[in-house]
Amino acid sequence: RAAGSPRSHGAAMSGPHVFTRGKAGGAVLSGMPALAPLEGVPSMSSLHSAVFSADGRYMAALDLSPAGGGARVHAVGGDWPIVLRVERPAVTAIAFSPFATFVVTWEKLVDDSDGNLLVWRLSDGSVASRLKQKSFARDKWPSTPWSADESLCAQLATGEVQFHDGHEGPGVRPPIARLKLPNVSKFQLAPSSQPAQRIATFVPEHNGGPAMVRVYEYPRLEAGAYVRQKAFYKAQSVELKWAPSGVGLLVLAHTDEDKSNRSYYGETSLFYVPASKEGTEGNVPRVKEGPVHDVAWSPMADVFCCVHGFMPAVSIIYNAALQPVFRLGTEAPRNTVRWSPHGHLLALGGFGNVGGGLDFWDVEQRLLLNSVDAHMTVGCEWAADSEHLLTSTLFPRLRVENGYKLWAADGRLLDERRIDELSEATLAPAQAGAFAKPKPRQPAKP
Repeated sequence: RAAGSPRSHGAAMSGPHVFTRGKAGGAVLSGMPALAPLEGVPSMSSLHSAVFSADGRYMAALDLSPAGGGARVHAVGGDWPIVLRVERPAVTAIAFSPFATFVVTWEKLVDDSDGNLLVWRLSDGSVASRLKQKSFARDKWPSTPWSADESLCAQLATGEVQFHDGHEGPGVRPPIARLKLPNVSKFQLAPSSQPAQRIATFVPEHNGGPAMVRVYEYPRLEAGAYVRQKAFYKAQSVELKWAPSGVGLLVLAHTDEDKSNRSYYGETSLFYVPASKEGTEGNVPRVKEGPVHDVAWSPMADVFCCVHGFMPAVSIIYNAALQPVFRLGTEAPRNTVRWSPHGHLLALGGFGNVGGGLDFWDVEQRLLLNSVDAHMTVGCEWAADSEHLLTSTLFPRLRVENGYKLWAADGRLLDERRIDELSEATLAPAQAGAFAKPKPRQPAKP
């Protein structure tokens, strides 16, 4: 059962919000740079696993409270009213469609269930559809992704990708189109639907044949109608990373074992596949031997940063023609890339077992603003204003010094707080244009 409420509650944000969960429970913090819990809002102490809608207008979270276990959705802003309650205590995952028209929940399938993947209309709290999905994989959630304009919704089935009318949601009617592809195990919709909605698919190695990534343009989904194709070996798993513009995608392939015995973590390969018949396809040229530690597209341009090589690693920005544009400093122990939402700043971190260094770069000025010590960092995320970066030491990955640090864009430490057994620190995004692009920074003074 769900209690719905009109969508008009989505109030404007007063500034970036942060959802945290520690031993004492969940809370929403606001007031950067001196974060403090919100007052005069419903208690968040029973909430966990929070996610925000893409525009930051809503927050959904799982609810552990005995009285209303399941999940609930809050409108962000004002008194944070509850606009949807999902009273299904077994729910373990929740997600929004791009415009927050729908909320999707998943719970473990039981034999007599009429569906364990439920699609809810946020406008009135009704159930749009019920589907059955036996298994759950975090890297494939949400398992019924929408196109960015919500016109299409897709779902992986045995040997095919099914497409539904996104305005109705998945499972309301039979699929409106099918992409039949034997052994397909993964797909990714391009984040832009212009000039056409593109779909990348992955088929693993099979019977000695290579793995295959293909790019299709909806609605041309016949077997041989793909726009581009890339075949390769050494790919037990892949990450499909679309450029925000949809011009092409990076394919990061992993193997569990490095046959050269030079890396404990297996081998990695990085390819670029254009989404049209034009464009350069091929391996991303790396200047140092060793694994790809992280790679990420700029949110505002067709360039990406790749951190690669045996430690100390090399960090380079490439364009979509696979040409190196800018090398970020000298070799350093780094393994994490975080672009600011406005795309002009870049944080390079060396987290986990490589020391905890954190560099703040102005990419447009090609200027290193600061290098700081952020040891024991697990989470690292920019605020929507591109003025603040949040790092967190999360439980149970680390069991000491749990808490967060808030940094200015030039690397100055603004705020620090210990939270016992902090397991979440999630920043809210914002609507496009909610925050103006910050003025250029100068290197922080020692």
